[in-house]
Amino acid sequence: MGTADAAIASSRPPPRLEICSKVAGAWNALPAVVRTFTSALASGAVGACGPPVARDFLLVTPSLATTSHSLEGAEHGVRELLAAFPDARVTVERVGARSGAAYLRIAFEGTQTGPLLGILMPRGRRVRTVAEVAVAYEDDAITGCMATFDARAFFRQLTTSQSH
Repeated sequence: MGTADAAIASSRPPPRLEICSKVAGAWNALPAVVRTFTSALASGAVGACGPPVARDFLLVTPSLATTSHSLEGAEHGVRELLAAFPDARVTVERVGARSGAAYLRIAFEGTQTGPLLGILMPRGRRVRTVAEVAVAYEDDAITGCMATFDARAFFRQLTTSQSH
């Protein structure tokens, strides 16, 4: 693939990531480092195609009480989620940015057909949850990310007798 082809391919979101049409302009206005990071997370290929991160990078997910100090840790969690939900769709529904920080509202939908967290065996349940994500960046590097979602509602969709 030539340089021009690589540049075009890198500007497109991966198949799992969709950009809601009402925010397409705001998405394109985000710094490239934020778009690349978000796309890489959604594809589970953070290490392979992700942007540079600061030495003191931090990914915090309060909903799951997890913290990762490396892209490898972030990638492991995302790959596990995508393995449990191979049909996952990740849709950017809202976008904003201001002086070194981007804010995204991201919807996650999928059917659990694989084990999750080593404790939830697949039950074929379809789930939908929305996450609020803040991405901090400086120059051309990601310095941190915090993602919050309603974990109780997410796990309730997987474990209750009624499908939502």
